Amino acid sequence: MVVLDIREISFDEIPESMTHDSSFVNKVDPLKAVKRGKGVRVFFAKFHYEEN
Repeated sequence: MVVLDIREISFDEIPESMTHDSSFVNKVDPLKAVKRGKGVRVFFAKFHYEEN
């Protein structure tokens, strides 16, 4: 994996289109999948896969 960009965003900045493009039903679903503990910080990362 090659990380192209990573930045902190607010929950309100997550567009529904981004979640649909990532195969999630809505913007709450990905947060349920990755939330750990009491954390409230959200990061947006762009990456792609490169074969060696």
